[in-house]
Amino acid sequence: MRQVSSYKLCHWVNPSCIIPCNMERGVCLVQTTLPGDWLEPIAAEWATGFVRDKLASCVHRNLVTSVYHWDGSLESSDEWRIQLKTSINNKDKLVSEIQKRHPFDTPQILAWLAESTDEYASWVEGETPFVAMGLSDYLRPATKVPTTWWSSPNPMSLKPKPSTMTILILGEFLFGLGDAMLIAADIGNTPWTVLAQGIAIQVDLTVGQATFLVSALVLLLWIPIKEVPGLGTILNAMIIAVTIDLTVPLIPQSESYAISLLQVFIGILLIAIGSSMYLTANLGPGPRDGWMTGIQRVSGIPIGRVRISIEVSVLIIGIFLGGKFGIGTILFAIAIGPVVASCLAIAGRIGSQNRTNLNSQQ
Repeated sequence: MRQVSSYKLCHWVNPSCIIPCNMERGVCLVQTTLPGDWLEPIAAEWATGFVRDKLASCVHRNLVTSVYHWDGSLESSDEWRIQLKTSINNKDKLVSEIQKRHPFDTPQILAWLAESTDEYASWVEGETPFVAMGLSDYLRPATKVPTTWWSSPNPMSLKPKPSTMTILILGEFLFGLGDAMLIAADIGNTPWTVLAQGIAIQVDLTVGQATFLVSALVLLLWIPIKEVPGLGTILNAMIIAVTIDLTVPLIPQSESYAISLLQVFIGILLIAIGSSMYLTANLGPGPRDGWMTGIQRVSGIPIGRVRISIEVSVLIIGIFLGGKFGIGTILFAIAIGPVVASCLAIAGRIGSQNRTNLNSQQ
């Protein structure tokens, strides 16, 4: 038997989380458990997702080494055990991340020497090659709106922190600027505008009146998904509308189709970045984004898929009612979901990293 230096983190969701470490070689092994009645592909997918979504912000070099089923000899039920090998340099960040996500203020952290077989110890201490988190991993879409250091703990707060308000306002300004870029491109309205045009044609309303009607209907649809408005919901309409009015005249309209396409892509990116900033502020989404976040929360479907489903459905209904659309409309409907999800992931990782750094300095 050999001694392997270990840490045990008592986690509420995963009661067993053991980290055998070899300080000299810089190797760290994370072990946690999952319900034994899960199918193997589900357990493997969860293990990969755990690294991607929970640890990517604090562990920049990681590798899923194994997922195997174990019929517990000490526990009353069987379980899956997931083992992840990472660098010892990130151990403290990992501990901080688990503490931060723990439902209790002070999760128990113990350190001791754990005995293991020579074969197991050699595997823990071995020179398993690390897999660096590349750009594709960093941009991997988030499945829901993440919590960051600037997120308001209370979405109904009327007196948020200055940093939260700053990010909220900046995010909604970028959202409005992105909308202005799409308008200036003039090669297709957003799916929601197409829907408003279609309704206006069918019931003899102006596009503005139809837009208001659509927004009111969407807010009513918040009720079954239990979405609640906040300060961000009110500011969303005001800031975006003012930004569009102020910036559209400043954006030159080009006769080049290529430039117009470029403006559409820039507009989509600005809207996605703005969405990721103001949504993570957690002060209430805009009417249409609230439908997206509410459906995601209730259904568990990844937020990118929810968004693209909404946009495509709205576009189809709008076209059926007679609304006008163009290539910009189609590009927006298809691209906005994945791009928003990727920007949310980046915001979550940046927000989590800064929070970890702040905690370590305190």
